[in-house]
Amino acid sequence: MKEDLEARSEEKAQSPEWIIGIGASAGGLEALTEFLSALPPRLDKAAFIVAQHLSPHYKSMLVQLLQRETTLLVSEARHQLPLMANCIYVTPPDCEISLQDGVIQIGRPSSATGPKPSVNILFTSLAQAFGLQSIGVVLSGTGSDGAVGIRAIHEAGGITMAQDPVHARYEGMPQSARLTQVVQYTDTPANLAKLVVQIVQDQNFTRPAEPIESPPGALLQLLGLLTQRKGTDFSNYKSATFSRRLEKRMRALGQAQLDDYLEWVRQNPEELDALFNTLLIGVTRFFRDPSAFETLKKALGEWLRQKKENECLRVWVPGCATGEEAYSIAILVNEIKPNQALQIFATDIDEAAIAKARLGLYSAEALEFVPPPMRESYFLKKDEQWEIIKSIRATVLFSKHDVIQNPPFLRLDLISCRNLLIYFNSRLQQQVFPVFHYALKSNGLLLLGGSESVGTFSHLLPQWINETSSFVKKTAPRYTIPIFHFLNPSVPRAWRPKSPAPAIPCAKPSKKSFMKVLKTATF
Repeated sequence: MKEDLEARSEEKAQSPEWIIGIGASAGGLEALTEFLSALPPRLDKAAFIVAQHLSPHYKSMLVQLLQRETTLLVSEARHQLPLMANCIYVTPPDCEISLQDGVIQIGRPSSATGPKPSVNILFTSLAQAFGLQSIGVVLSGTGSDGAVGIRAIHEAGGITMAQDPVHARYEGMPQSARLTQVVQYTDTPANLAKLVVQIVQDQNFTRPAEPIESPPGALLQLLGLLTQRKGTDFSNYKSATFSRRLEKRMRALGQAQLDDYLEWVRQNPEELDALFNTLLIGVTRFFRDPSAFETLKKALGEWLRQKKENECLRVWVPGCATGEEAYSIAILVNEIKPNQALQIFATDIDEAAIAKARLGLYSAEALEFVPPPMRESYFLKKDEQWEIIKSIRATVLFSKHDVIQNPPFLRLDLISCRNLLIYFNSRLQQQVFPVFHYALKSNGLLLLGGSESVGTFSHLLPQWINETSSFVKKTAPRYTIPIFHFLNPSVPRAWRPKSPAPAIPCAKPSKKSFMKVLKTATF
């Protein structure tokens, strides 16, 4: 099979435009067989990745069994293998699979518990790497694996599908996916396969979402109204993501033209609140991407041992949503060093999310990645929800804050900003990294998502990938931030004067400022 794949690569290497992730567990072979049998002999724009829960103790024959059902090439996924169209990649047993820059990443499971491979990890990776061009399909299986990932694909603008539980041998996984209320298509495996083919071959689907066509100024007027009401400037968010979510809100109201929607907003200003909520990112879980937290645990463990007694660890979590990430870090620090002095600043632009975070009450689904012993130590069962214990809640301060428009927190040891920057365009990202550099102490850590990088700021924030066990240090002067950067937050940045005020120099610029950046890949 390896030779077949290499021969196919030499024959015609073609990168796929669409990536279809398929998750299955018990009863999955039957569903996969039905799905693959309905595919055509070739599908030049697509590649498939199968995450079927497998026993780690037996040799898998899944590749051979599936190859009988299709003329597309079925092969076992390998680490660092570039994706090719017309191929179906099967995850090997007792491994996790993800994507990074169009290349397959195979890693060992981060914990002994939970199904392997994790459909959630695969789907979340697809969402981050391919966004609008990702499709998630949940087939027969017990449990709820895939529900978190299907949310991530939906939030990234991808297509979400699930086998009709009525036709599934085991309804747990497809039913859990449907309960998220973001599954767009439910049908038999064969009909879902035909729908995938239709989407992939439809030119209207293969083109990324374009900004909504509207008369000049209409979109700017809407942005201005939104900024005046909510205090957040969306003008430099990625246009495809903004347009897709704006279109979703317009469809809900039966509005086809932006001018009509703008008039509706003027007459019904509360609609701006609904639009604001639609634009926000809402995919988060405790210890989301467990491998990222394993890597962070090792880094913080070594680092905390070097801290002085009673020295407070200062952490900032921008874009904290409903608080799961911030509380996860608080728990992690307590696991490494109990009674460590800790202050976490958790911020978001969504006041409703902040209010929920302060309550500290979460569903069982949000605790999917929390090991049972940790759940018993840090959570209290309240009816059908779980409450964070008071000692952990006391270490986290939640507040409304815009990472772009408001001054940063200072003297920070760690900034955890995972999967927020992917929603910013390059201009906005260029503004964020100097702010992070300015806010961090020497030797501070910046934690990014698996598909994010520091880009042109690598001279300030040298990248460290979690394939090695040491950090990179680099001398860099503390960045100076113009005071104009944080002025007039109620006015969209695109409308402000182009000449900024002079920069205010640091009072005591350090000669050397070491920076570590921890970049987590999803394995």
